[in-house]
Amino acid sequence: MSENLEKHDPINPSHYKKNPSGLECIHITRHMGFNTGNAVKYLWRYEEKDLIIALKKAVWYLEDLKEHHYISAMFPIVALDGGMIEEIVSGFHSENIQQALRFLLNSRLPMTPLNLQYVIGLINKEIEELGKF
Repeated sequence: MSENLEKHDPINPSHYKKNPSGLECIHITRHMGFNTGNAVKYLWRYEEKDLIIALKKAVWYLEDLKEHHYISAMFPIVALDGGMIEEIVSGFHSENIQQALRFLLNSRLPMTPLNLQYVIGLINKEIEELGKF
């Protein structure tokens, strides 16, 4: 492998591996429903992308989940204990995003329309705060 490819891997870039938990996003999202997994993916990497666009994408997937209320996606399949969830969210600067991820990663909380609206509200609050800069 060339030295240049080791420095910048366009398929699996280094920011995928930056979470303090040691986990990559795919380790968690592969066990989730499509919409929930995509929302988590955009939240996970929003600081590495266009902040507001990534957060709006996460909201889009959660709104779609809420609108169609996919029964198979009501509970995340992945089971993370509270300590692991806290380790994951500690890698994010925004309290809104930390709280949204806590909720989405907690397998004991159902993805009801009301609960999804709460998470969407947290993300929209972050979008609003970012828009002020």
